[in-house]
Amino acid sequence: MRTKIGQFRQDDYNKYNDLSIKKVSDYLIKKGFNVPYKAEDYDIDIIAYKNNIEYRIEVEVRTKLNWTSEKDYPYSTVSFLGRKEKYCKSKDFWYFLVSNDINNFLFCKSNYIFNTQYQVVKQVDTNKRYGVDIVYHIPKQLCNFRAF
Repeated sequence: MRTKIGQFRQDDYNKYNDLSIKKVSDYLIKKGFNVPYKAEDYDIDIIAYKNNIEYRIEVEVRTKLNWTSEKDYPYSTVSFLGRKEKYCKSKDFWYFLVSNDINNFLFCKSNYIFNTQYQVVKQVDTNKRYGVDIVYHIPKQLCNFRAF
């Protein structure tokens, strides 16, 4: 079933949400972060702490894209969803994009992403979504690429 841009897709959420958040949380824990349990509230996905600093993290899966590094990422820019900008109204956050195979990820800080110089308004017409969407195309050099 096709949905209008901006409408919640329960099927994609069910397929990717828990696994991708767990993988990012486990990675952060390995890097020395404290990642307390956070019940689903359809707000920012992860709140982590390190050295008494709070990090807010949003996680998305790129369902049609795999990569292992910046070198083999197939585009010169990384596309971030404009509708996630609402999460930086109170303070910045880190936006993580996980590859479709759930083996690699990239991330960028919201204060780099949500700038008008990177904003793109585009018409979407796929087998899952349709309508006008706002995205931000960030030069991939501003993103950090990692493997789980």
